[in-house]
Amino acid sequence: MPIGKGCMTENEQNCHGLKICENEILLLGVYIGKNEHVCNELNWRGKLNKIKMLLNMWIQRKLTIHGRVNVITSLLKSRLWYNLFVTSMPEWAIEEMKRLCVNFVWNGGAHLVQYNTIICDKTKGGLQLPDIKSKLCAFRLKFLARFLNGEYNVIWKDIFRYFISKILNMKLAEEIVFMSLKDKYLSCISVIYKEMLQSFSFIRENVSFDYTVENIYNQPLFCNSEVLICGKTILGITL
Repeated sequence: MPIGKGCMTENEQNCHGLKICENEILLLGVYIGKNEHVCNELNWRGKLNKIKMLLNMWIQRKLTIHGRVNVITSLLKSRLWYNLFVTSMPEWAIEEMKRLCVNFVWNGGAHLVQYNTIICDKTKGGLQLPDIKSKLCAFRLKFLARFLNGEYNVIWKDIFRYFISKILNMKLAEEIVFMSLKDKYLSCISVIYKEMLQSFSFIRENVSFDYTVENIYNQPLFCNSEVLICGKTILGITL
């Protein structure tokens, strides 16, 4: 699949025995392509339909509310984790999956407790219902941890650094974790990379850094929550 302005001549195709795909291609079980909407439909619509059919089968059984949560945890969500780990899940699919699960938990009846309560730990009065958005953040944070780990050497880290360097044209890399960036500043990076940084921003206030002379000098001045003027980050104030 030629990406961007890339193309292959007919001789190159014949020489390497390649079949050129112009729209989307199935790669390791996940569709990738030039049309995000089409790929999202191919990646998630079928899975949601299969989950809906499976829930309709299980709802015929007389399960307790905890039994229905166990069905969702062990049989359903695991069908999504691989795709969720390697590609983004559109908002419509997240909401549809949430609706299917909540309706199943309450056996098609009234929702007696708020969603934010039933996804809590049992020690906090919840049911520990797996939450897709939380799982998505966990997957993205795992990638970010690998990115920050100097002993983990993979090619995608160089690609990630390339796109990070385009944010506000500040040519940053790992120092990006010191910054508090609004979504509008992340428009130049792909959805997966954006989700990695957004997920970190959710837990940023609970993360502390061990500052040294080296990383103090390497810290960015702009959009840095540690560098404030009148209680606001630089670039987030009107001068």
